[in-house]
Amino acid sequence: MSQTNFNSIRLSPTTELRFEVSSFKGKNYINIRQHISSDDFTGYTRKGIAITKELGDQLLAALRSAESIQEPVSEQEICRLPKNSTTELVARIIPSSDKNKSTSFDVREYVQSESYTGWTQKGFRLSLDKLPQVIAYLAECLNQLDRNDDKTDLSQAG
Repeated sequence: MSQTNFNSIRLSPTTELRFEVSSFKGKNYINIRQHISSDDFTGYTRKGIAITKELGDQLLAALRSAESIQEPVSEQEICRLPKNSTTELVARIIPSSDKNKSTSFDVREYVQSESYTGWTQKGFRLSLDKLPQVIAYLAECLNQLDRNDDKTDLSQAG
């Protein structure tokens, strides 16, 4: 698998959310994944998503439509995008019940299968003020995929 790291959002002194374009088995993906660098562990966690360009385009349009949302009173679903027959990618705005914490937005996989129904760890949650950064970084990843032929494995691209 080859990958190109474009941008990241610092979440804590040891954790960042990385935006990358990668290829796996000849197919290109956008990875938005939590990366930890500490004395105990350095690497990616399960917290994040891998999406195709088509799903990325749909997610970007939905996130752009949510930019005007300020402080919702209740949870607002921005989009629910089918990823496969059992999994949807869901973006939501989630108000804080604590006045000292900010409203957040969450992009996460929701599974409905015979063995499990519910939210997974595959996703990310950030404060709503980070939404413009996420939109810009996702757009940059999509632009990179547009510059390459979608059917070309990035490890072969020069």
